[in-house]
Amino acid sequence: MSRVEDNIIGDEDNEEWQQSLSAEIAKKTVPIMTPGGKSFDVGIVSDSYRMGKTSRAKQMVCVYDYQIIPYIAELLKELPREKFDCIILITGRRRTGKSTLASQIARAVDKTFPLDNIAFRLSEFNDVVHTNPYANPAKEIYPQVILDEAGFDLFSQNWMQEMQKNLVKKFEVIGAKCQIVYLVLPHRMMLNRGLREGMVHLWINVSTFDGERGFAELRIGQENIWALEQYWKPLCAFTFNDTRDDFWNQYNTKKIKFINEVTADTPEAGNTRVSQLVKQRNALIRNMYERRVRTVKQISEVIGITPTQVCDIINSDNTKKEKVTTTSTPPSTDR
Repeated sequence: MSRVEDNIIGDEDNEEWQQSLSAEIAKKTVPIMTPGGKSFDVGIVSDSYRMGKTSRAKQMVCVYDYQIIPYIAELLKELPREKFDCIILITGRRRTGKSTLASQIARAVDKTFPLDNIAFRLSEFNDVVHTNPYANPAKEIYPQVILDEAGFDLFSQNWMQEMQKNLVKKFEVIGAKCQIVYLVLPHRMMLNRGLREGMVHLWINVSTFDGERGFAELRIGQENIWALEQYWKPLCAFTFNDTRDDFWNQYNTKKIKFINEVTADTPEAGNTRVSQLVKQRNALIRNMYERRVRTVKQISEVIGITPTQVCDIINSDNTKKEKVTTTSTPPSTDR
């Protein structure tokens, strides 16, 4: 295995790491065990990866492949078995795969995880929290909720201290039901300190490798008696795959509808957050067409805009050589 001298994800100067990651994936399978004693066989990419924000605090960990997902799911399930809730924070820049990873873990915990349990607004999140059942590990019942694209609520000008207090109150319900909650955010420090330090159990930071999505670092929170902020112990780094199935297609459709609602309710053209959401929506529409998920007409019917608007969005991609029309057929793809 190659030795990694720098732990900065996506560092273009870290050529040794980039070469080793491409060459060594799945060369070796090793068993890893959860604190509860359950063992999982996972592929190991590297056994010499440094995690930590300073050179003195860095620790050497392994990098595992996508087979780590069931292991992470088991880590989450062990807390409800001990009568605790489980809050997992997933951070990273936009379009690095945060939502993909959150849904993969949730579906590893429960194969029947419903799309309705992914909330884009705090009001939706609160509804799911209250309607979720109580955990019953003996019957494999693990109530879950994903607060996705929470940034629109958390970072808007209308986000007040009272709202954050309200969110904290909802975590009391979460604790009573021993629910598993995923908070998907751009950065850990954007979360209220009371939530960030007092309630989050696991933290996954998602990034890119060589311009490609699918790399993350996993840490577990431990009480720090010397400071208010808890210590985030590095556990491992890992790779994960993209999701391309009906569940993910339905998620994309739901997200586009949410973005359309947000942009309709917030007409200010200069609003940075709205601009970001519009870009995400347009990228999702192009992705749905290029992967032959739906035709122009079907996309129009699903997300509530005209076929001409769908064509304009697809054609706005300057890499397209042929213009898409309302009667165009999605391109063939082997990806």
